[in-house]
Amino acid sequence: MTSVEALWSSVEEARAAKDHKRTITLCSAILGADPQDARALFIRGLARLAQDDFAGGGDDFAAVLSLRPDDDNAGYNRGL
Repeated sequence: MTSVEALWSSVEEARAAKDHKRTITLCSAILGADPQDARALFIRGLARLAQDDFAGGGDDFAAVLSLRPDDDNAGYNRGL
């Protein structure tokens, strides 16, 4: 298992536990390896929203939309 695969496994565990702070940290680590990982941006955006960081979440969803303009989920969450 690569380090990024291990990080994704940890992201899923953190999400299941609703550990938003850890989810943000792990997704940020993934983005350190690949700044254009739309999935990591999206999940980090959701975790930021869950912590009432609406600006940070909006920034993440905007970044997803710049990579995948037709991503309806990112567009919806950015508009919240």
